[in-house]
Amino acid sequence: MKGLAVYEVAYRIKHQNCPYRELSAKQPNAKIWQWCNSKVDFFEIRGEGSLQVARDLRRVIRQVKKKIKLETFAKKEGVVVVGSVTCPCYFLLERANSPIIPFQIDRYHCASIGPMVYEDGWEYHRIAAPHSVELKGLLETLDQMGEMDVLLKKQHRGDFAQNTYTLSIAELFRTLTEKQRRALVNALENGYYTIPRRTTVGKLAGAEGIPRTTLEEHLHKAETKVLRSLSPYLRVFDPT
Repeated sequence: MKGLAVYEVAYRIKHQNCPYRELSAKQPNAKIWQWCNSKVDFFEIRGEGSLQVARDLRRVIRQVKKKIKLETFAKKEGVVVVGSVTCPCYFLLERANSPIIPFQIDRYHCASIGPMVYEDGWEYHRIAAPHSVELKGLLETLDQMGEMDVLLKKQHRGDFAQNTYTLSIAELFRTLTEKQRRALVNALENGYYTIPRRTTVGKLAGAEGIPRTTLEEHLHKAETKVLRSLSPYLRVFDPT
């Protein structure tokens, strides 16, 4: 593992062959996330103007390929989620008559780390590259496609998975009740989890004006829920 080197690169780009980027330029207060596996596309749009972006997005995809099936999974002001059963990238490629970024990434044997993000007229990507020569070729090609800024370039040696795995904060804490969250925060802030402990459950409960057994129950349930949410990430992590 010591000899393994993987490059992580983040960049933003403006180029003419991306209608999603153009939509973000028209609605600069909305942000678009796109997950794509070359078979299915999944979009999440948040912020002011998100509904309009979703309508424009559906229209753009329909113009490219009318038979693509689209589904809106959530729809309210501020948050819209749209799923495309068929990835429209290939049809966008035919319409543009020139390579689009996902194909360039594949061409240079790099891998996209989702999601792609579109905001205020910029297209944001994060990729992994196993070879510096091919990474250089990709960046040179992208630079010729439009205005581009490299935001991050980092080399990992044997620690790529640990440093690039995305931890969902919403997934980690979404099952906590307000009482459980408050009990956990108060315990942390007052030194209950320090070594040695600076307080006791009894003192924490007294400050909150609740029975000790009640607070113990809140803490135990909160700890169990957080650990269960962390379980998939703990299984992925390998410090060796």
